[in-house]
Amino acid sequence: MKRLILLSLFLCATASVHAQSASSWTVGVGYSGIRFDDEIFPFGIYAQATRKINGHMAVIASVTRHSKSESEQDGEISIDLTNSMLGALGGIMVAAPLTPSPLNSGSGFLYGTAKIGMEKWGTKAESNIPPIGSTSIDESENGFAFELGAGLQARIRRHIALDMSIAYRRKNYNIEGGETFSFNDFVWYGGLIFRL
Repeated sequence: MKRLILLSLFLCATASVHAQSASSWTVGVGYSGIRFDDEIFPFGIYAQATRKINGHMAVIASVTRHSKSESEQDGEISIDLTNSMLGALGGIMVAAPLTPSPLNSGSGFLYGTAKIGMEKWGTKAESNIPPIGSTSIDESENGFAFELGAGLQARIRRHIALDMSIAYRRKNYNIEGGETFSFNDFVWYGGLIFRL
């Protein structure tokens, strides 16, 4: 009987540890948009992963990509322009104490994030100007990015939650020649979070 009790306790402890470990990771994907230099980049995606530290805090890493394309036609002259931003940031997520341990409960909760990382700006332009012909430009710049955000996760299934957030992103680009350009952007996210 004593051995049976010890074995039962061991199995329960093992299951508890496994359950806690299984719920420590989440991954998320969804849509994102950004307001950059008074322009809206409506086409974007994001992917993120979090690793729980405790009941109120987690490490978060995310990748975002936003783009905007424009075309102009004037007779035989045509210009196609595509601007894109690729960001990779990481930091901390802190959950608001709506429950004693919101990251463990699996229910909905408010959260805040602070992330730092890099962002790559890319410009691709193609033009056709008779009699010069077709020309193309492909340039990119790397910059530093810092982001503060707040959002809400609401559980819709046992291991699936709806994620909505908005963030302020500050970024600096160092252009050749030593000149620095700074931008204050607002980013919004909406997607699904999967608890592993």
